[in-house]
Amino acid sequence: MMTNHEKEDLQMVLEYFWRDERKHYQERPCKNHIYTVLRRLAKRIGYRGEAISHSSWKLV
Repeated sequence: MMTNHEKEDLQMVLEYFWRDERKHYQERPCKNHIYTVLRRLAKRIGYRGEAISHSSWKLV
């Protein structure tokens, strides 16, 4: 089970890579593309690829 802090960290990572990697995957799909990993992780925490404001990120 993930802690809330781990879920927030994972969401931050997904937000950072989501748009660019989705675009790369659409251009050159393959079964081992990092976007497939991002999608699995996103499903695990319920992330939908919606943009959040980077200014709302908390640095610790």
